[in-house]
Amino acid sequence: MGYLADFDTGFDNARGAIAKNCATLAEMLRGGGYATYATGKWHLTPPSQMSPTGPFDQWPTQRGFDRFYGFLGGEEDQWAPELWYDQHHVPPPDRDGYHLSEDLVSTAEQIPAKGRRKSRPLGVCSVLSESDERFGLGVCAGGSGAALAEALAVAVHLEDVDVVGQPVEQCAGEAF
Repeated sequence: MGYLADFDTGFDNARGAIAKNCATLAEMLRGGGYATYATGKWHLTPPSQMSPTGPFDQWPTQRGFDRFYGFLGGEEDQWAPELWYDQHHVPPPDRDGYHLSEDLVSTAEQIPAKGRRKSRPLGVCSVLSESDERFGLGVCAGGSGAALAEALAVAVHLEDVDVVGQPVEQCAGEAF
């Protein structure tokens, strides 16, 4: 993709979508047996495809991620965001003092403990809405959830992320 998903310039290298013959990092990780999860900003879906009826071929779950929690546009309201879980529209949590960034970090911190096959290593990509910079790309391959929490803490410059590390082999449940 030569330009933003919002713009189709008409030129072959800037059609406003990732070409089907170009693999994303998540697609490569999934092909290597990883469980993949994305939270936050996914600014790679053309606006004409941002609906509950699809098409979904440029959504995170069709570009290598097993699960997705976040928003599809380039920017989003921090207090009343339009959120998606996989391909389903979901309301933001109804709680006092809600803020999108805290919700995204909290969701990313919980990923190692979420149900998935313990034999699969984990790849996570999270992008806050304030910038295009990824604040975490963690890979837990038999280590602990604390490794991902530490990566998130360093990347978002948090001094303390309150996450109890749980060995991957103790994570119970089905694949996500």
